[in-house]
Amino acid sequence: MLKHELPPLPDHPDPHLLASWDRHLAAQLSANTRRAYRDDLATFAGWTGSHAVTLADVDGRAVREYLSWLATRGNGGQPYARTSVTRKLAALRSFYAYLQRRGWFEVTPIPSARALKVKMPRPLPRFLGRTEAARLMAAPPVWTPAGRRDRAILEFAYGTGVRLGELAALDVADLDRHRVATVVTGKGGHSRRVLYGVSARASLDLYLDYGRPAILAGAGEVGDGAALWLNLEGGRLSRRSIAKMVRRHADAVGLASGVTVHVLRHSYALAHMAPPALPENSGISRTFGATAGVFGQASDFSGKATSGSSPARVRRQGPYQPALRQAPSARSCPPFSSRRLG
Repeated sequence: MLKHELPPLPDHPDPHLLASWDRHLAAQLSANTRRAYRDDLATFAGWTGSHAVTLADVDGRAVREYLSWLATRGNGGQPYARTSVTRKLAALRSFYAYLQRRGWFEVTPIPSARALKVKMPRPLPRFLGRTEAARLMAAPPVWTPAGRRDRAILEFAYGTGVRLGELAALDVADLDRHRVATVVTGKGGHSRRVLYGVSARASLDLYLDYGRPAILAGAGEVGDGAALWLNLEGGRLSRRSIAKMVRRHADAVGLASGVTVHVLRHSYALAHMAPPALPENSGISRTFGATAGVFGQASDFSGKATSGSSPARVRRQGPYQPALRQAPSARSCPPFSSRRLG
């Protein structure tokens, strides 16, 4: 029930109200989650506008109609993924809880998570088998700074299982090249230490010793000296640019569409399903558990859900780990000059 003594509630989320809500969330959620919530509320605002529903009109029935729309045709005529629908509902619940806190509602019209559960078919995880992973890792050319960077990113993502946001946020200072490890900051601002393996080390050393300095030399004084992954202008490589790069190289070697950093995360988890058990502090344990839960026990894979090799085959072959390559010396591989950056 609305409190009528308060100023009128806008019919739809306006910029001022959204900015106020975002400031309220800043103390609770990470920047990435807040950005996703803002996008989710934009989806809801689009639905209310097209269905002539105001913020005050929303009730349990409207929420169910909205969820049905998301699950069937909300994504440009296609259904949203189960995880996206669940997150959009969480964003809506958070927004109305904020409106309730401000005094516009005595009781939030959004049902609780216990009262309203999103039940949708859960798709099997996508992953790459050993051969597919090897093809993807070899796709970027190593004779250009950008190619060295791309190969290092692919090897690092597949060798650690980190998330896209964690990958994009890495700084050079986060690396411990002597111990072949790095510190990543994940959900909730929690940091953890992960090893990145011998194959990623070879590609990363090549990028850090030759590729990255060449990019910085071409960028001049505007280069970002802290960021690990740089674009050709010397700035930090964005999440979107990394995602596009992965898709571009996957398409170039003929892999099925939909290869993402998260697919590499699942691939890492599946490649390590054989004993010894994955360490709890590896940063992949939750993905490993979810992946194993979908596929079943490691000893009883059906191999039906593949974008390539079956999980059983990946388990027998083990993770992709090419022989450690010796980083070239300065004499055999001189740094690129800025004139060759194009």
